Amino acid sequence: MIFSSPIQYAIRAMTYLGEQERGKLSSIREISRAERIPLPYLAKIVNCLSRRRLVAAKRGPSGGVLLGRPASRITVDEIVNAMGGSFINKECILGISECGDATPCPVHESWKCVRQVLAQTLQEQSVTDLIRARRAKLSSTANAK
Repeated sequence: MIFSSPIQYAIRAMTYLGEQERGKLSSIREISRAERIPLPYLAKIVNCLSRRRLVAAKRGPSGGVLLGRPASRITVDEIVNAMGGSFINKECILGISECGDATPCPVHESWKCVRQVLAQTLQEQSVTDLIRARRAKLSSTANAK
């Protein structure tokens, strides 16, 4: 697992919201059920996403959440960062505290290249791309039956 559970949940929640009709408010309970995300986790996740304006939230009985802007303009990188960071950090993948450009560990240069490719990929992938991938997977699964 590359991402923590909260980041995975945030990505799934954002994908769910992106699949909804434009302007439709979705309750946190609805998202929780549809995506099998524990409700207490999801409430905190929506709060984080709301602070970054990735979602807009309306309180009250007729409230809910929706994407803060079009799905095509929200990147996976933004979601990951909204949730408190990225696995593509500057720390040594082997956990060696002295590792760095000046004193590299045996995999430093290789991991540095991998980090750059991953960072670029996350910056290029939008919620729309995630929706397309999910639909393609569901379609291929349905066709296989």
